[in-house]
Formats: sequence, C-alpha cells, structure tokens
Amino acid sequence: MFRSLLGAMFITFAFVCSVSAQISATGNSYQARNTSSRQQNTSSLSILDNFSRTVAPAALSNIRNSETAFCYTVTSASGNYTGYTLDGYAVTGFCGILQENLKNILVQQLFATADNVNFAQQETCRQNPRIMLRFVRGVDYTDVLISAPCYVMSVFYAGEVSTFNFSSVSPIFDAIVSEFEKSRIDFSSPAAANQVIPVALTSESVAASSSSQSREFFGSSTQDKASQKKSGWNNLR
Repeated sequence: MFRSLLGAMFITFAFVCSVSAQISATGNSYQARNTSSRQQNTSSLSILDNFSRTVAPAALSNIRNSETAFCYTVTSASGNYTGYTLDGYAVTGFCGILQENLKNILVQQLFATADNVNFAQQETCRQNPRIMLRFVRGVDYTDVLISAPCYVMSVFYAGEVSTFNFSSVSPIFDAIVSEFEKSRIDFSSPAAANQVIPVALTSESVAASSSSQSREFFGSSTQDKASQKKSGWNNLR
C-alpha cells in the first residue's frame, strides 16, 4: 500500500512539473500550427463514460476537436459588478493561447484519467473560480472552469453547467492556477477595439503568424512592441 501511495505521489509530482513548464512556455510564445495535426492529438482521446453521460456530446466534441483554446483569469462577480464577464464570472485578465502539447496534457488529465475525478461524491465547499479555459471549434465553444481551493471543474455549454470533484488531485489544480496566473495580462475587449477576430491576437498578428513558423506572443523586442497597436487582448497596459 505504501509503495502504491508513493507511486501515486511521484506521478502527481511529475505531472505538476510538466504542467508548470508547459504553461510557462504558453505565456512566452505562440506557435503557428496546422489544423489537421491539431485535431489529431486530442480527438483520439477516450473521454470517460461519466463525462459522456453528463455533458452534451457537442460540448465534449469542442474540447476533443478544438482548433484553439484560450485562457482567462476570473473571479466571482459581485451584485453591482458592471465589467466584462464570462459565464457570469468577472474577467480579471487574459493568460494566453494554449500550446498544443499543454492542451493535450490538460484534456487528458481532466477528461480521460479516471483516478483524478470523483464522480461518486460532490464537493460541498464554496467554489473559488480562478481559471476559465475556452475550447473553440469553428464558431462553437465550450468553457471549462478551474476552481481552487474547493477543487472542482465545471463545464459550461449552451446554458448548461456540470460540476465535477477533483479534490484528490489538488496539487495539479494549484499548479494550473499558479502558472497560468503568472502569464496573466490585462484584459482588453476585442469588440471595443473593433477587431473582427475574437481571439487574443490582432488581425495583423494572425497575418504575420501565417507566414512564419513561430513568433513571440508578447513581443520579443522594444521595436516590435512599439510597432504594435495599443489595443487588443495581447497588449500589456
């Protein structure tokens, strides 16, 4: 029993280290990626049956076959809050576009690893919303909320929400929250900036990334930053 527990602790530690490294990389660079290779990795995952029975098939399809995934920092919205919201939560920042390897790790651990989630017991603690991941496929999307502490994951789709207990892997949730929050920048509305592309990149950035294998996500030099527009989700204030 001790050996089994030790093995479980080692796996959790290794995963936390891997997530930390991948999230740190997400905040530093944006890789131009091919859509077919993007869908190939997560679409082959076997989603746990309990998720399939609880969450709408279209919602899970958006996650498995997402063409991109965005990260936002969120918190509970007070009754008089009038700022930007996401599924009823106050948006406090933008934390990047998930690189493909990180997205695959998160989907695997959150939706395809039975030991991580307790379907038999609901958490009774008060949720503490921290990170919202938006998985986008075409014009459809599914939102996944990470709460910590009170370690639960909530899936939002088409006005419906399902919540799951992840208290047994609290170190993983703590690592996800900690590392994503390090990559946080202030949120700026793309609609207010008259951007037609509802992502964390300006139209000019998308055009540039299509002609380059990779580019710096937050800018790599003073000259690059000076040439960027001062509006958009990927600009520091």
